[in-house]
Amino acid sequence: MGANPKMPRRQLLQRLFNVGGGAAAGALSYAHFVEPSLLSITRQSLPMRHLSPSLKAAQLTDLHFRLGSDDALLAETVVLTNREAPDLVILTGNYIVLDDIALASMIELLKPLQAEHVILVVLGNHNGWYPGESTVRQQMRRPEFEFLCN
Repeated sequence: MGANPKMPRRQLLQRLFNVGGGAAAGALSYAHFVEPSLLSITRQSLPMRHLSPSLKAAQLTDLHFRLGSDDALLAETVVLTNREAPDLVILTGNYIVLDDIALASMIELLKPLQAEHVILVVLGNHNGWYPGESTVRQQMRRPEFEFLCN
């Protein structure tokens, strides 16, 4: 039988730190570079008393719109949402990342969004974390949107 040499504690901690740091860097890279460009449609049936079973709602959330890098993705999102022919659309916040200038472009890209009844707009928690909250509220109050205060 061969000897089982012990790894010095410092070397073990260094290896664990390297593995943990690599995993964290990978997760952050995925969250920053890959996930923002993913688009998915999830269909759920939610039976609710007193509502038509055929009511179709579309929810767009956590857009975190970045001017110049998310324009095509948002335009595609609007096209796919309209293709679903929703009765109502709910925009549930976190529209921009610390960039009030992007807001006007984002709203312009959302203009073709269609709903049979109404497009509801709610601010997200990120929209309230910086001084631009009032700008978001002001610019999102548009005739095509019904703004809800939460």
